[in-house]
Amino acid sequence: MKKMDIILCAVVLTAAVVLLLAQSNTATGELTAHIYVAGVEVSAHEVITNTIEITADGVYMSDSTCRNQDCVRMGKITRPGQMIVCLPNRVMVRLEGQARGDGLDAVAG
Repeated sequence: MKKMDIILCAVVLTAAVVLLLAQSNTATGELTAHIYVAGVEVSAHEVITNTIEITADGVYMSDSTCRNQDCVRMGKITRPGQMIVCLPNRVMVRLEGQARGDGLDAVAG
């Protein structure tokens, strides 16, 4: 390799690292839970058929009046775009906001 090739590779690698660090530091990790009943957004206190637990690190349904309890078994959601849906009771919880900069979405190889 020529000296200029090595310098060019070092510049490109440095720029990639700087951009990666800048991107991960801008994510605030602030999430908002939006709760819908029959397509209408409501507060968690207005939902009488499901018990929705909101914690510092996510949202989950701890109880439901539905027969199959699939919504309860879905577990905690912690990332933007994730949803918990209870079809029999027509309840949906969706997380929105920026992703936290603490993990990988996917690895391609």
